[in-house]
Amino acid sequence: MFLASDQEKADREMDCYGYCLKIAIEHYMRGDFAKAAAYHENIIRSLRELENMVRWKQMHVEAMELLNQMEIKQQQSLAERLEMGM
Repeated sequence: MFLASDQEKADREMDCYGYCLKIAIEHYMRGDFAKAAAYHENIIRSLRELENMVRWKQMHVEAMELLNQMEIKQQQSLAERLEMGM
């Protein structure tokens, strides 16, 4: 789901998400809605960071696919030129 280089950060964000959700529910159950809302804002921040890391991996995968396609085309072009005696 994430780049290997982002995995540790993603793990921390997922832990933060779980912790904030637990604390937000506790505040909600006690009727402290302002504190619950503050923890939900932290949940949103963590979810956005996780989504950014997912998007970054998708962009990385797409870039690598394009690079591979370019390399294949270069190799094909070179092979064609060699066959033509250039």
